[in-house]
Amino acid sequence: MAKKNNYFKTFCKVSRKFGSTFDREELLNLIVESAIDTMEGKAASLFLFDKKRDIFVRGAQKGLSNDYLHSKPIDARKVVEDILHGGHIAVYDATTDPHVENHEAKRKEGVASMLVVPVLVEGRAIGILALYTATPRKFTKEEIEFLTALAEQGGIAIQHARLVRRIRENTRIFHDLAASINASLDIKKIMGIMSEDIARAFDVKAVSVRLLDEDERTLKLMASYGLSDQYLKKGPVSAEKSIAEALEGKP
Repeated sequence: MAKKNNYFKTFCKVSRKFGSTFDREELLNLIVESAIDTMEGKAASLFLFDKKRDIFVRGAQKGLSNDYLHSKPIDARKVVEDILHGGHIAVYDATTDPHVENHEAKRKEGVASMLVVPVLVEGRAIGILALYTATPRKFTKEEIEFLTALAEQGGIAIQHARLVRRIRENTRIFHDLAASINASLDIKKIMGIMSEDIARAFDVKAVSVRLLDEDERTLKLMASYGLSDQYLKKGPVSAEKSIAEALEGKP
């Protein structure tokens, strides 16, 4: 009963905090700290999916030394696949279990057991949460359910924070665009500023803006950012084909 009360108190605390901050670093640290404190663990790490590099990278960590070695990124992805298949990975002896790597590093760090669960948003893994103990532990059903629920709640908060940042960035883009329109009536200049702002906001390689020429039924280039002259001079773009592909979600 005491443990269940601790779980309830933790959820109340993190729920209040999740509702009052959109700072990603603060959210990630709160998740790992709550896992350690409530489950009396030695340490915890939270890894987030890096879409660009197609790997999971450490987002927050507490209780482990700077010298501690984590699994290589490609191996971390394999661990995620195993977690999603079984819902979690519970390791009694992290220094010998074949499901985890770096046995010697774990031995030197004083890691005995591990519990790893996915951080899910709408059924999609955006990260993993790992709890480490200093003494061997067979994790109970309640402990597994608690860490899983904490990770899920954290995933929702992280996604919410991302959406808020995106809204703020979009607001800034439109504010800058409005200022550009007020300062200039040159449509190409305005589109050029918009292209650069969008590329930087979404952290993409390039952006181009094309407008429909109804007479020639082509999309004429108005502005671009991040594209070479050679690419831009490759020829006219068919309006019918390009618009149809865009509506189908093709690039």
